Amino acid sequence: MVDGLDATFTDVSTDVPTGWAWDFGDGTSSADRNPVHTFAAGRYTVTLTATNAGGSDDVSHGVTIRTPPPDQSYARNLYSSQVRYQNPDLTACVATSTMIMLNEVAENGRRGGDFRWLPSTALVRQRTVLRWARSHDTLEPGPGGTDPNGWRNALNYYGWGSFSDPDAMTYQVFSFPTYDQAVRAAVTAMARYKRPVGMLGWGGGHAQVINGYTVFGQNPAKSAHFTVQYVYLTDPLKRDAMRNVKIAYSRLAVGPLRYRFRKYVQRDSPYDDPYTLGFLVADKGWYGRWVIVAPVR
Repeated sequence: MVDGLDATFTDVSTDVPTGWAWDFGDGTSSADRNPVHTFAAGRYTVTLTATNAGGSDDVSHGVTIRTPPPDQSYARNLYSSQVRYQNPDLTACVATSTMIMLNEVAENGRRGGDFRWLPSTALVRQRTVLRWARSHDTLEPGPGGTDPNGWRNALNYYGWGSFSDPDAMTYQVFSFPTYDQAVRAAVTAMARYKRPVGMLGWGGGHAQVINGYTVFGQNPAKSAHFTVQYVYLTDPLKRDAMRNVKIAYSRLAVGPLRYRFRKYVQRDSPYDDPYTLGFLVADKGWYGRWVIVAPVR
C-alpha cells in the first residue's frame, strides 16, 4: 500500500517462511516481514526473497511513487438543520443520536433508507428507536451506560434495514488504545464515507455525534499524513445546547465534561455481542479504550 512517499509491504508467502530479504530497488533493503519504506518519487522494482527450511524463493513487483501534493487544510461538515434534541427523556441519547446521524446522512445524499422525522413526530419516533435499540444491545436489564452495539444496530436497522450481518453493516463499533487513534479514525471514516461518527463521550455514558472536522496535511480520505485541528460536535442533550460546535482537538480530550472524550469506563455490558462472531464479553472490548461508532462503507 502506497501513502505519499511511504509504502507498506505485506508478506503473503506460504510454507511457513522463517526469513525475509526485501530489496526496495533504491539501494536499500530490510529483513522485516512486513516493512514500511520511504521512497523518493519514481518507479522501483521491489523484490522479496523468502526463506524456509526447504530453501528460498523470490518475487518482484513494480512500485510507482508520486510526489504528494503540498500540505493544506481539509474540512468537511455534515451538520443538518434537521437536528432535534432529546427532551425530557435523559436516557434517550442513543435514540436521538441515531436520528441525528441518519438525518445528516440523508441531508448529504448518503442515505440508505428514507429515514426522516418531522417536529410533530420526533418524540414518538425517538421513543420507538429507543425501545428498539434497548432490545438489541448487550447491556444488563435496567438503566446503565451507553451500549455501542445497540447504537450500531439501531443505525444499521433504521438506516439500511440490515443489522445482523456484519458484512452488510454500514456502521461498526471500533475501540482504540489511544485518544489520537480514535479521533483520527473518526476523521478518516467521515472523509471516506461522508457520514457522521458516533462518539462514546462521558467515559462511555453518553452518545454524541462528531459531524465535521478540519485537518492540515494530506487528504484524510486518502492518506494518514494529517493533523486534526478541530472537530464539530452535536450533542442530543437539550440542556447542553450543542449544535455543530467547533472544538479544538486538544480540548475534546480535556475540556468540560459535557463534551469530553474519555476512555470507556462503564462495566454494565456483561453479555457477548450476539450480532458479531466471537465470545468476547461486550465491555471487555471497550473498557479502558476510546470507542466510536463509525461507517465502514
